Amino acid sequence: MTLFTTRRLSTVAALAAVTAAAAASGLVGQPPAQAAPVTKTLNFTCNYPLVDEQPLKVVIKTDIPESIEAGKPVPTIRVDTVSTINDGTTAGLSLIGAASIEGTATSTNIVKAPGGDKTVNVPIKLKKRDAPPSGDFTVEGDGVAPTITLPEAGPGSIVVGDLALHITARDTDGTEITDPDLSDIPCKLNPGQDATLAKFTVTGGDGGPAPEDKEPPTAPGKPTAGEITGESVALSWQASTDNVGVAGYDVFNGSTKLGSFDQAEGVVKSLKPETEYTLTVKARDEAGNVSPASQPLTVKTGKAGAEPPKDPPTPADCGKPKGKDGADWGRCTYISGFSNIKKLDAAMAINDPARITTPVHAHIRVIPPSGGKFGAEIQFAKPLRSEMQSLNFEFMPVRATVEMTQVGDSLMDGTLSSNGDYRVQATTNMRVRVIKATVNGATLPVGPNCTTTTPAKLVLSGGKPEYSNILLGGPLRGYYTIPPFKGCGVGEKIDALLTASISGPGNYVKMRQGKICNRGSAEKPTTCPYAVPER
Repeated sequence: MTLFTTRRLSTVAALAAVTAAAAASGLVGQPPAQAAPVTKTLNFTCNYPLVDEQPLKVVIKTDIPESIEAGKPVPTIRVDTVSTINDGTTAGLSLIGAASIEGTATSTNIVKAPGGDKTVNVPIKLKKRDAPPSGDFTVEGDGVAPTITLPEAGPGSIVVGDLALHITARDTDGTEITDPDLSDIPCKLNPGQDATLAKFTVTGGDGGPAPEDKEPPTAPGKPTAGEITGESVALSWQASTDNVGVAGYDVFNGSTKLGSFDQAEGVVKSLKPETEYTLTVKARDEAGNVSPASQPLTVKTGKAGAEPPKDPPTPADCGKPKGKDGADWGRCTYISGFSNIKKLDAAMAINDPARITTPVHAHIRVIPPSGGKFGAEIQFAKPLRSEMQSLNFEFMPVRATVEMTQVGDSLMDGTLSSNGDYRVQATTNMRVRVIKATVNGATLPVGPNCTTTTPAKLVLSGGKPEYSNILLGGPLRGYYTIPPFKGCGVGEKIDALLTASISGPGNYVKMRQGKICNRGSAEKPTTCPYAVPER
């Protein structure tokens, strides 16, 4: 399940990044001109893992010159911002175990001026702060906007646009939370607002060409590697800034150029398998100025033809539970595991992807935290299949296929404490049906209606460190009682035989909840990894 609906909630902390909006205010500023203080409040909607769309209010404070001289670079200016993170976003942060947030944001802004509009991307640094367990909180940000050159005289304005948030969330131990991915969370400017940050006048200039640009971009950030195969490496890096604008990036291995990209990311292809590369990135502008190289990254490609394992597509009905009046939860997960059968001294695998061609998924609705409590509702899309084998009946091999059908609602209750402790308890009722059985290779005629007289109640618990948050899931353990059987046998009833052999208390069960996944679309399909049982 993806915490904020993202890449990558999650982590809901990302909302703080919205402060980047303020960056727009730093697009221009000229010491010789009269600077006018500007305060602007704008509202955004950010799309996070787990908590989906949440509002963000940003207050921008800066000084914008009332006039700018044409043909001369506009000096950079400082921007200060205060963003209000709402309680829904805070709840998302709590769900993923975030104790603090920090990061950067990129504000896409438009400078409207004679000679054509300019798109300017402005980086903002978000100050680190603790994430409270609940309620609204504020995040401060500041930054220095890159300078630009406006060649022609006339009226101009700065209009604030959308944001991209790049958040780092950490748990109570200071460990970075990498899933959900909060590195690129989109925030849209709410419609119906006046997003004009300031108006100014470009003075002077002869209408001729702007002076020659001789200033190179700043060095890109050190690249980081994503997916690595035998022939390619996915890279991303912190974007460069430039007085006019960055035109693109080139990736090098030593002095050899391996690829060119328009954005601060890309996949370097046509590499040699099992080969070490030392990669750097350089930025360039339209005038041909080239930045210093980034810090190097050393990577080694995989074996020839090696491809990372692919997760299966997210089920088309993910998050659409039956019998819920058309509810659309939008998320699902896989849950698998094993159960010991105490009387038989046997074990059965439940919904195991290694034994079943298509494991059954579970629709899931996450209930955001309130007062240190959170929850989830789960509904399996179909009955779960289990395979059991043991030695019984005077050490003769016994094999059985068992089906477990959910009865009623399956609920998960969780608690979040101020010290970062994370505990969950899941309760579900499952009716057990023996579909087929063999003893020493001979079929045991169980019939089509061999079920437990009542549903078996499973109460499973988990918590840190193995179960770190509901988005990623983890192991859940407990003991349960298998009720007596009824309706078993063809011609001759064998209810008593199965009840004596199987039913009773003290049956240990360990299930693993997988990652929560978002349902994709035809345009943007998603994948959802199976949960792999742990013994």
